Amino acid sequence: MLREGGVIASGYDADLDELRRISEHSDEALLELESRERARTGFANLRFGYNRVQGYYIEVSRSQADQVPADWVRRQTVKNAERYITSDSSRSRTACLAPATGHSRASASSTKACSTG
Repeated sequence: MLREGGVIASGYDADLDELRRISEHSDEALLELESRERARTGFANLRFGYNRVQGYYIEVSRSQADQVPADWVRRQTVKNAERYITSDSSRSRTACLAPATGHSRASASSTKACSTG
């Protein structure tokens, strides 16, 4: 069936191949993104998380909040931490992880973005 995918061969489009890789290996992709951001910022206690209301976010301690990169947007303050999201391109990429990890609250626009590249 057309819904099952596989209509466009791997190697035809690099962006589509990347989205497929993320979809099929979402846990690995999230860990890779987390380690890349840790290396970039030097924050040892940085962590990625997900909740139904905010979606995917990056959490750092309040003491590090004044040192976050300029492309992070503060999303929420919790007891001893600040939560951020990244720029639009990174946000749409992490939104693609929601359907693959079983989170059913992915928006129609993010699902469309994931399926169209």
